[in-house]
Amino acid sequence: MSVTEIIRKASIEDGSKTFVFLFVILASFACLFTVLLMVMGFNDKNISQWFMVLIAVGSMISSWALVHTLYTFHYAHLYYKTKGGKGLDYPGDEKPDYLDFAYFSFVMGCTFQVSDVEISSKEIRRVALFHGLLSFALNTFVVALTINIIAGLIH
Repeated sequence: MSVTEIIRKASIEDGSKTFVFLFVILASFACLFTVLLMVMGFNDKNISQWFMVLIAVGSMISSWALVHTLYTFHYAHLYYKTKGGKGLDYPGDEKPDYLDFAYFSFVMGCTFQVSDVEISSKEIRRVALFHGLLSFALNTFVVALTINIIAGLIH
């Protein structure tokens, strides 16, 4: 997708700050809560344990990816809502596209920090702060569930 199409679609595809916040929190933790309930039901002999593990792992990966995909669109909207785009300083002279925003979002989700992209906007810095904190909590929960799944399979 070209940068001009991204500029045109960025405001359409992005919800409000409140919507993004609520949707990300509710969707990710609802999914992870469902996985937790499934893990607690491992003793049910009518359901294959491997099927339960597959569903649990798939749900965790989907929940994790959903959060950072929503933030990808949100960062694109915040960047391109100003004329000419600003707030994130990417290396090079080209205007960023969705893959650049996905790169920023998923790096934040994996490492809870930025890499070679500098944040030059107060608004984006605040969003990135919350994104990093949410990512830390989500990743901690995923690690705890993974340990619980492995412990459940051993017993």
